[in-house]
Amino acid sequence: MTDETGAGNLYCVAEGICSLQIPGVTISNGIAWSLDNQTMYYIDTPTLKVVAYDYDLDTGSISNKRTVIEIAEDEGFPDGMTIDTEGMLWIAHWGGFQVARWNPLTGAKLSAIRLPVANVTSCVFGEQLMKTSI
Repeated sequence: MTDETGAGNLYCVAEGICSLQIPGVTISNGIAWSLDNQTMYYIDTPTLKVVAYDYDLDTGSISNKRTVIEIAEDEGFPDGMTIDTEGMLWIAHWGGFQVARWNPLTGAKLSAIRLPVANVTSCVFGEQLMKTSI
């Protein structure tokens, strides 16, 4: 493993075919899709950005790269990411003591949950299932 700038790539594997999607990645991290599966969000951690691509669900191909969120270095580096039921992105901040909620349409940080650990790497939502017995 290396953190050499641009030493990695992001691939898509579908139906046994591997295709290069994003060349020149340094530290590949968060990936999420919009609720309508039309947009793929992606983090290459050292860039301090979340980029979006138009996403073709049928082919898995991406196009039209654009920056949707820029994170100040004093917030920590963007790492793992997930999306909520309102289409907002939740990003783990490596070195930032937080998981923060961001609006990918405006680039605004909406809220943050401060944590007692510096290097937050991932975040996910789960549902507690309740069992009842008869």
